[in-house]
Amino acid sequence: MMSRKFRTLAAWIVATSALAHAQLDENSVHRRAVEAVIWGMPVVNYDLMYQAAVQANGGFNRIIYWSRLPDWKIQTLTPNPDSIYLTPFINTKNVGPMVVEIPPVDQGSITGTIMDVWQCALEDVGPAGVDKGRGGKYLILPPGYKAKLPAGYIPMPYRLTVPAKAPVKQYWSAPVYDRATHAPIRHARWPSRSSHTPGLQTNNDGSVDVHFGPAAPSGKESNWVPTSSEGVFEVLFRFYGPEKPLFDKTWKLPDIERVSEATSSSRQ
Repeated sequence: MMSRKFRTLAAWIVATSALAHAQLDENSVHRRAVEAVIWGMPVVNYDLMYQAAVQANGGFNRIIYWSRLPDWKIQTLTPNPDSIYLTPFINTKNVGPMVVEIPPVDQGSITGTIMDVWQCALEDVGPAGVDKGRGGKYLILPPGYKAKLPAGYIPMPYRLTVPAKAPVKQYWSAPVYDRATHAPIRHARWPSRSSHTPGLQTNNDGSVDVHFGPAAPSGKESNWVPTSSEGVFEVLFRFYGPEKPLFDKTWKLPDIERVSEATSSSRQ
């Protein structure tokens, strides 16, 4: 027969366990609420800026220009009070590809970033961008755009230059994955390029340029891996049968770099 002392202890353990579960549930709900606020903050702030643009007779595919330095009346998050802002809100849904033309930097300063609605940076412009302060035409493509790219624009592709004499007994491979899922990008024409790819073009010095982007650079489709214009991608470079120069670092794979369409197409 259970003693009163043991029954009291058992009841206390049950009560404590129920309280712990309730506290755990409350903490979980609170944590998810905080994460939701942090996750949604960039797009909510974007919408607030867009609604303010609409009130100023602006809108999609128009540029909002601040004619003087900001003061307290600009109630967006952490604005820079020492910069004059130009803010275009681009929407390709009904108009197709759009071009943002950045003028060359003379004696002034241009600091800017092309970003998506989540305020994830896609490309810098000005001296820190692909145009290097010389000015350029940045091509903004709709999701799923497959037509040939016009010459003279910067569609923000990426390039990986694989140096000559890659230290592999078998082959190397440069597959692309969706950064959000770490799986192959849906509906891509192919997921990778490798040293076994038929028709792979080689530069004069024996190196190979692998291009990543929503559309192939002109004349470089055999070296191109498609990416999605709707998300972020990642590349997992693989060495099959790696040899000593890889491990002793006498052969090094460089970083992937952003390049302009003109640079991407003209390199030999």
